[in-house]
Amino acid sequence: MNFTRISPYFVPGLALLVVFLVIFYAGFGQRPINFDEPGIFNAPYMFAQYNSVSYPVWYHRFSDSFETYYFHPPVYYTALGTIMKVVSVYYAEAVIPTLIFMISVWLIVSMRAPSFYKFSYLLSLFSLVVVYIVTSMANFGVRPDMVMALCWAAGLLAMEKSRLEGWSWPMMFLGSFLAVLASSLHYIGVFFMASVPVYCFFAYRELGWRQSKKVLAAAVGGGCLIGVPYLVLFIIPNFEQIINWLTRAEFSNEHGSNPFRIFWFKVSSNAARDLSWSPVEFFRVFPGLLMRWYVPIGLFAAAGLLMIRNTRTLAWAALPHMIFIYFIADKNQSTYIIPEYFFIFLLVFTGSLLTVQRLLRHIRLSNWERPVMFVLCVSFAGHMAGSAPHFQYAFKQIGKFQVHWMEVARAAGQRIIGTDAVVGENTAAFYISGARYWYPEGPMFLLPDERTFPPGQKTRRKKNRWHTGVLDEEKRLSAPTSIVGFTLNSPSWLLPKHLKAGGKKVDGNLAGYYADGKLNILGVVNTPANIGIMFFSTRKPDHARYFQINHYTRRISEFVESGQGDTIFGTYLCLTLKDIPEQKYFRFYHPFITYLEVDGKNPQILGVFRTPKRTFDKMTKVLSPDCYIKESHLGTVRSYSLVDFMKANPDFHKDISFFPNQQQAIEAKRATERN
Repeated sequence: MNFTRISPYFVPGLALLVVFLVIFYAGFGQRPINFDEPGIFNAPYMFAQYNSVSYPVWYHRFSDSFETYYFHPPVYYTALGTIMKVVSVYYAEAVIPTLIFMISVWLIVSMRAPSFYKFSYLLSLFSLVVVYIVTSMANFGVRPDMVMALCWAAGLLAMEKSRLEGWSWPMMFLGSFLAVLASSLHYIGVFFMASVPVYCFFAYRELGWRQSKKVLAAAVGGGCLIGVPYLVLFIIPNFEQIINWLTRAEFSNEHGSNPFRIFWFKVSSNAARDLSWSPVEFFRVFPGLLMRWYVPIGLFAAAGLLMIRNTRTLAWAALPHMIFIYFIADKNQSTYIIPEYFFIFLLVFTGSLLTVQRLLRHIRLSNWERPVMFVLCVSFAGHMAGSAPHFQYAFKQIGKFQVHWMEVARAAGQRIIGTDAVVGENTAAFYISGARYWYPEGPMFLLPDERTFPPGQKTRRKKNRWHTGVLDEEKRLSAPTSIVGFTLNSPSWLLPKHLKAGGKKVDGNLAGYYADGKLNILGVVNTPANIGIMFFSTRKPDHARYFQINHYTRRISEFVESGQGDTIFGTYLCLTLKDIPEQKYFRFYHPFITYLEVDGKNPQILGVFRTPKRTFDKMTKVLSPDCYIKESHLGTVRSYSLVDFMKANPDFHKDISFFPNQQQAIEAKRATERN
């Protein structure tokens, strides 16, 4: 069969398919369900509302965060905040990654490369997006990781297109711009820009100095277009804070400067977070298998691509980042290694399609190359999309308007505390707290914060700076405000550490104040991350309020206290972990450590739960003697679609004013009321 007439359409056909799938997921898929989403959201939110990238929610750690932001570079958050001025947060998060993906696809389709390379590039690029979606932490969300990886891939593809076209200077300009842009989106991607001088070296080697000058000038111009403003406006003014943050903050620099200790840390931690759990079988088998075998997949992929003639330059360009990741960057999390998947996919798909090409030519069916590769790639892309649960979810949402889960959580919070509330909390719940007047509080807010830098380290921070408002404990708790509490860590991890340190009482913890009777729970919002956001106050609520958001059914359940019904909302207090009732007794529950003293009487774990009344009655009969029900409320559960719930909140607002302490927040509210 002769495919001469339709042969040119196979590569564009695959390109259209992957673009459609990415746009489709961007419009109907889930957003990341974790606390990085509402926490880091503060940066683009501040630009969208106040035209300034800052991070007030970390005032309790860095006083200058009210004016600046250096924990991540601000470039992506500025762009996202600009889009949020005109588009809701759900759809705003999809714009930039989708646009960069489409640019990459155009570069692939238009480059002068053999068809099997184009098929491989397209499938690798789409697989990269699917991995981000499957791992769920940083896909079409507020974190820059996905955009950073896609941007670097686009830069490499543009420079590769330049090389294949005899070193086209416009493509070199674009590639350099995109690679440096990728480097400016996150500190972990700083060596992405090293791919530019690698391509410049090959241009010089192939063309000589005279003929390569225009190409080299284009590379310099493209890089400087983003690099110079980034350096002058961000790096230089914040250099001291950036270095302190990268070298001394949190879990950075634990392995010193020993490259071999860093290498072992990277491969061992990657082995612990392999993709053996992935619903996409290909990800489990490869590269998940390599990760379990302690193979550095980025270095492995670069070495493999060096053996293929047409990907050799690209492999050399990727190598500086791989060396940085495995031997220099002493920090690791799952999102940091995902850019490496693009190259491991490229190696696998290129090798596989090259084998298919040689096989077809060996049996004299070379005219079948493109259709066979097209069918294989379409089938594989369909398999990945079909086997990924998040894609399956998106398929069910076709045609439905999407609401970001943060908006729903915020609306539920405002149902509990009102639309004009003064709220104290810490980083990750700033937006979904529902506050109109916000100040920094949260668990253990009466303790000095020594978690970021060791004692004696010179920084701009001031010890206990958030005490500058209402200092007296009784006054701060009795002020007309709500305080939001949540935990990112389970008691099974926190309580043993507390006991090992002596188990003494720690003042300032909200769960402890509640256990001691100093605070009441106004209500609870259960987020899709299954972490309870609790609203505390000294005032006793008229009714118990509990909301639970189900991201998969796109519905929110509301507990309505009525004195009759079939559902119990309540709390328990237990002394030890072994006393906690089994999870089978609860529909939803959230455990919190109270940090009370271990003296045989004070409870250590607070549990907040919702469960059917019949199950609650069974649970109380088998409750441990060292565990008791603190409060319980009888009622019914109402269920709404997320869209209908938002429509039922006509007074819902997104405006937040930030204050460094409780006293200023209260005064601002009173001034507004007087006016």
